[in-house]
Amino acid sequence: MTSNLLNLSLLKNSYNILINLSKKTTESSQILEPLTTLITLAIISFKTVGTKITVSSNKVYIQEPTLIQGVIRWSFGSNREEIHYLLKPLFRCVHLYDPDENPDLKLLYEFAIDGLKLLKKSYNSTSSNLSHTLDLYIGILECTIKSEKIKIDSFRDFRSLTNLNLSEFSKVNLDNLFKNIWTVEEIKIVCSMLTLSKNNSNNIKSYISGIESILIAKEKNINNIIKDTNNLF
Repeated sequence: MTSNLLNLSLLKNSYNILINLSKKTTESSQILEPLTTLITLAIISFKTVGTKITVSSNKVYIQEPTLIQGVIRWSFGSNREEIHYLLKPLFRCVHLYDPDENPDLKLLYEFAIDGLKLLKKSYNSTSSNLSHTLDLYIGILECTIKSEKIKIDSFRDFRSLTNLNLSEFSKVNLDNLFKNIWTVEEIKIVCSMLTLSKNNSNNIKSYISGIESILIAKEKNINNIIKDTNNLF
């Protein structure tokens, strides 16, 4: 980044283009739990270039570059514009999980940044708007771990404009909804396994599989919270 401030109207415009395209082609609303999303991006940092994501049923799925990746993405109805779903959980993560308060969180943010950079390489030839949007996400996380001010034109106006803290379906405050889902001990375990993955290349699959098992257990709780919330409306 050439500036400490994310005063980047080009990136914001690219994000808005993806939103408009996605509204025509994907589910209208997805609620993604912030730290689970960040951990998923951290896992992606250990995948190969060509890995992509799809967002469905309030979950980010990792799609590795296999011969049938295209078929799988078609069956999910996936498209590159789904990347825009990452903005809200990333902003919530910055708000709820301050890396200055926990060194494990700083490490997790760094792995997530690497995951976003890998996604940028994977999608690089498909859309300049997508590339700019991923740059926006990377910049948000980089500013957070450096304790630098985040400014996208006006952070407050942008947050208000896109209802970042509210579910589009229920208008429930999701910052409150997702508090206390993860304990400090659980975050430490995940970060330890990510570090082990980085330092023990021969056992990456085993460690990542362990993290994914933790996510599966968490997602059951998260889905129940979302379901109970939506049933109120």
